[in-house]
Amino acid sequence: MDFTVSYGDIDERFYRTISSIYEQALKYIVDNQLEDKFVDRCNELMQSSQDIGWGFGDGMMELYSDYLGHVDEEEDLE
Repeated sequence: MDFTVSYGDIDERFYRTISSIYEQALKYIVDNQLEDKFVDRCNELMQSSQDIGWGFGDGMMELYSDYLGHVDEEEDLE
């Protein structure tokens, strides 16, 4: 919030870029079977995006669910 007040709002292109990079990282993690090593950090990133708004948090949550949702489901079964 302080950043926005000081410097203005960030444009949609910025959020699309961040989402794209996050998705690339998730894809790499899954493709290389690194879920156990990075699931917590990816979850933290997704959680930290939830209060941003403009659909960004929802998009990050959807990406996390698409790529790593199965890890959370496996942990729930244990």
